[in-house]
Amino acid sequence: MWIVPGVLVAAAIIVTADGALADQDASLILTVAGTSLLVGIGEELMFRGVSTRVLRRHGLTE
Repeated sequence: MWIVPGVLVAAAIIVTADGALADQDASLILTVAGTSLLVGIGEELMFRGVSTRVLRRHGLTE
């Protein structure tokens, strides 16, 4: 159960510790981080918001 979060944290540490990330502009890093957040928000709205409403309208539950 803890393998997947551990791998994700390890990958984040490896990528962050790489010197190439420090050479990038702050605007690029902020744009990538902001876009990543928007993807997560969009996914939640689509699958939990819209899909749940459609399923409930057809008499189904989660």
